[in-house]
Amino acid sequence: MPIRILSTSVNSIIDNRKGLGAVPHNQDVDYFGLRVHMTPSTFRHLAAPLAQRKDESIKFMVEHLKGGGTIGSPFLLIEDQGLDEPAKVVGHEGRHRMLAVAQLFGNNAAVEVHLFWPHYRRRHLTPEMIEHWNKELCPEKMDRVYRPGPYFKVIG
Repeated sequence: MPIRILSTSVNSIIDNRKGLGAVPHNQDVDYFGLRVHMTPSTFRHLAAPLAQRKDESIKFMVEHLKGGGTIGSPFLLIEDQGLDEPAKVVGHEGRHRMLAVAQLFGNNAAVEVHLFWPHYRRRHLTPEMIEHWNKELCPEKMDRVYRPGPYFKVIG
């Protein structure tokens, strides 16, 4: 399903310095990784499944956002397997934030998500690498591509 930007209100909930869940890498994503738009449903398909959904956490996030609060961008940690193999998601943060965003803005809203790689910085990423990762990613806890991309749209 294509990514739609529903309104600027989705972008206004992101604060990578003081938002709930913000981490140091969020603050310097343009050095450490890649800033992309991704839908909540795509993020949740790529991250490890929730063992137990904590509805109280989601309710807290929804109320926080409704009250004008902000969140740090969710992120995925990706391990590159080379251009002949799909890359693999090996870590994440932000599933509950994405569930709250989906509840408020819908599953097709474009949300700023950060992608990080253990052995690369942003300056190492070529357009070919980014295109390859956007076509095939193995979700966390799976050994095969869940569904073909595209998974994201690069911001900037």
